[in-house]
Amino acid sequence: MNINITEKFTLSSILIYEMKIENKHPNLLAGASLTFRGETGSHFSITGFTIWISKIDGKFNVEEPQKPKFKFFLTSENLLSQLKSEIIEQYKYSGIPIVEENKKSSK
Repeated sequence: MNINITEKFTLSSILIYEMKIENKHPNLLAGASLTFRGETGSHFSITGFTIWISKIDGKFNVEEPQKPKFKFFLTSENLLSQLKSEIIEQYKYSGIPIVEENKKSSK
């Protein structure tokens, strides 16, 4: 099979979703899915990233989709590092509570 892709893809969205595995992984914070869109409207998604916080230094970390002895997502370290940074930033942003402004009525 020969697939010729000449389209430029950009990261269009990062979906952060809650994951709860109580007692087993208390430092697991959330999951993430990435969607990339091409110039012609084509797209692809990568799901299964996990966001967790280190018990040692308290830093955020991202693990790529995988199972024991098998990785679902392989890429260069440079690209993976950029994706992980974007996922962490989106997670931090999604954790900011929305504060509604008190509107005074003009009566």
